[in-house]
Amino acid sequence: MKAVLLAAGKGTRLRPLTNHLPKVMIPIKGRPIMEYHVEQLAASGVREIYINLHHLPEKIKRHFQGGHKWGVRIRYSYEPRILGTAGAVKKLEKKLKDGPFLVIYGDNYLKFNYTKFIDFSEHRKGIGSVAVFRKEDVSESGVATLGKGQRILSFVEKPGSDAVLSHWVNAGIYYFQ
Repeated sequence: MKAVLLAAGKGTRLRPLTNHLPKVMIPIKGRPIMEYHVEQLAASGVREIYINLHHLPEKIKRHFQGGHKWGVRIRYSYEPRILGTAGAVKKLEKKLKDGPFLVIYGDNYLKFNYTKFIDFSEHRKGIGSVAVFRKEDVSESGVATLGKGQRILSFVEKPGSDAVLSHWVNAGIYYFQ
């Protein structure tokens, strides 16, 4: 199993904190946010991780290096111009084509059981899965409308407070075949 950690963003809403530190490197309990993902992925058997880079890439590379500390292999994909989620994955297409993979927003801080998510996704036998969670205020989130069998019928990005379609929001974790 492989994973792509998205880490290219500039974190403009967190300036001035992100002027000299990538958003994924902001410490929580003394460790960078993205380190929690690497640790949890390693615990779930993911051994190959790709990290897309743009803003202050050397700070991320210096901390994670080749991933040996966590028992994984980390490779980097530098983007001179930010490609977005789909563009980052498309750039890695040849490296990801030989099996299922995860795509994860590296700046989300959460405890997540990747093993259960992978098992759930493989059991469903679809082309992909999106992790969602329940949230009361969805105005600043990507909102999913769910149908029969937990299938996603639609997504609305940041609907505002007057257009709540559901309370299920994108957790920033995807599984693809």
